[in-house]
Amino acid sequence: GLDRDVTLFGWTADGGLLFRDRHHPLDLFRVAAGGGAAERIGRGRWVARCGDGLVFVALAPPGPGCERCNQIVVRDPLGRERELARVEGDVHDARCDPRGRRVAYTVMPPGELAFYPAGDLWLLDVATGERRQLTRDRAFNFLPVFTPDGDSVVFTSGRGGRMNLWELALAGGAPVQLTTGEGNDMGVDVAPDGRALVFNVDVTAQPLFARPTAGGGPRRATAERLILVGLQPTPDGAEVVASDVSALTPRIVAVRVADGAVRTIADGALAAVSADGRQ
Repeated sequence: GLDRDVTLFGWTADGGLLFRDRHHPLDLFRVAAGGGAAERIGRGRWVARCGDGLVFVALAPPGPGCERCNQIVVRDPLGRERELARVEGDVHDARCDPRGRRVAYTVMPPGELAFYPAGDLWLLDVATGERRQLTRDRAFNFLPVFTPDGDSVVFTSGRGGRMNLWELALAGGAPVQLTTGEGNDMGVDVAPDGRALVFNVDVTAQPLFARPTAGGGPRRATAERLILVGLQPTPDGAEVVASDVSALTPRIVAVRVADGAVRTIADGALAAVSADGRQ
C-alpha cells in the first residue's frame, strides 16, 4: 500500500501505476503492478503521454541567451531521456498526439504574470525537435488537445471576444470556431473515437457534448451538472464511460451519446473499457 497523499496520473503498459505526491508536486512516480517501493521517474510542471513514452516540461538550467527557459524532455520506455527543445518563456498545457509524434503546447512570453494573457500555440516534432508556431495573435490561445486522427488541435481562445473552443487543421488554414456564447469554454477532452467531447461550461459543470461529423458546433448531450473526466468510448461509440467527480465520492458512469442518458456503473475514479465492450 501507499501511505501518501497522491494524485493519479495513469497506468503503465505493464499494469503499474503512475502518480504524483503532494509532498513532491513536480515529481512523477511509478509503482509496479504487484506493489513495492515507488520509483521517481521524472520531474516537470507538465507531463504528457507520448506514445509509449512521456514528455516532461521543466525549468531549464540558466545559460547564455536563455536565463529563463523551459526545457521539453522526452523519456522513452527504457528510461532514456532526450531534450527536445529549450523555449524562451513559460510552457503550459503540453499534450501529445495519439501516435506520439508531435507535442502541442502554449507559450507565454517571459514576465507575463496574468492568467494566459498572451499565449500562443506551438507544435513540436518529437523525432526531429522541429518547432512550428500555430497561432500568432496572442489572443488567449491555450489548452490544445489533438483530435483522434492527430490532424487538428482543439483549443480555447479569446479571439472571438469570449473564451470559446476553436479547431485548427495542422495542414494549414484559419482556425474554425466550434462553440459560441458567453464561455468560458475550456478544459476540453475529446473521446478517442472523436464522437464526443467534454469541456467546462462553468466552474461546476463539464457536461458531455456530441461532436458532429460534418459541420456545425457540438450539441450538448447531458442536462445534469456533471464533471466528467477520462473519456472512454465503447467500441460501437454509442456510449462514453467516464468518471463523474461532481460529488464528494466519484462514480463511474456510462453516458449515451445520442440522448445524454446517464447510468451509474460503480463508485470509482478511473475506468477503462475492454476491447469487446463487455466489461
